[in-house]
Amino acid sequence: FDLNEDTSLESELWIIAKQLEMEMLTPRPWIADKCMLDILAYACYLFPRDKELLNVVTRAFRKNMNYDLVFYLPCNEFPIEDDGFRSTDPVFQKKIDEYILRVMKKANINFHKITGSPKERLEKAKNIIDMQLITT
Repeated sequence: FDLNEDTSLESELWIIAKQLEMEMLTPRPWIADKCMLDILAYACYLFPRDKELLNVVTRAFRKNMNYDLVFYLPCNEFPIEDDGFRSTDPVFQKKIDEYILRVMKKANINFHKITGSPKERLEKAKNIIDMQLITT
């Protein structure tokens, strides 16, 4: 599904349901590049006046947002690849990025901010994961 500035309410509902299903049914541990934090940020940005939707999504996500490790990769460090699904508009990307930060802060989600080239980000993430394994 497209997850961009043109996402319809029907598509958003489908995306929400699939994300919940995946996060609730996938055996732990698992790693994902998108999670409920992202989906909630998109819902808040795309449908700010639909209070019913936002209340339901927030309630459903709140009880399932129990992540062991969250990486925050800020947008606009380099152009996003046009995959035909995500928006390539840097202004839209920045707004979603701001909403992701708001959602994480409101939900008291601890996260590691990782910057740099894709290769640098990967190395930083590996180091954080290694440290997490050592301390667990």
